[in-house]
Amino acid sequence: MIPMEKILDLYDLNKFTVDHKITDFELLKLKEVLPAYGETIKETLSKKLSRQVLDKTTFTKRHDKDNDIHHFIGRVWVFSEEELKNLIHQAVNEYVK
Repeated sequence: MIPMEKILDLYDLNKFTVDHKITDFELLKLKEVLPAYGETIKETLSKKLSRQVLDKTTFTKRHDKDNDIHHFIGRVWVFSEEELKNLIHQAVNEYVK
């Protein structure tokens, strides 16, 4: 049986990791110019994460004719690491039966 961690590393499932790199000089300059530099870095990381999540999002459109409303729906499946491990464990157990 394949170890759980190996399965998680093998597939690009629902874990999104982004890395924002800046040099020491850039960080010193950023601290000088913007004392709340952490918020700027968080914003940059959030934008990068959003792009990755958007790539995994499915989009659908539904029209409610009775109320004349158009619904634009975006869906993405997100699991915690524990939920994902449980899901894989259950799937493996079903496969072995």
